[in-house]
Amino acid sequence: MENLIFLTCFILFAFLTAVSMLVMGYIFEYKSPDRIKSSTYECGIKVKHFKNISFNIGYFRYLIMFMIFDISSIFIYPILATGVEYSKFHTNTITAYLLLILFALLQFTLHRRQK
Repeated sequence: MENLIFLTCFILFAFLTAVSMLVMGYIFEYKSPDRIKSSTYECGIKVKHFKNISFNIGYFRYLIMFMIFDISSIFIYPILATGVEYSKFHTNTITAYLLLILFALLQFTLHRRQK
């Protein structure tokens, strides 16, 4: 019961923190843009034509794959670093997770080669 109370307080605190950040951002946002402050600054020279910056979506895929591997290493490293003997459930779970991530990487690289 004590753990449940702690978990409830933690979730409530996290929710209130997120909501307070959103409210404070809304309260203190920049509300009066003018033409000069919202214009593009290019080395002190006035920009004659506005260009949309094209962004290759392929780079976004690399970012997503990096984030997946980064987060998976954050979760798996503490389990492997403790050096404690784990049950077959832990071993199978980590193995399945790593195989899933490697399968996703393989699919990603094969998809990139086809283009």
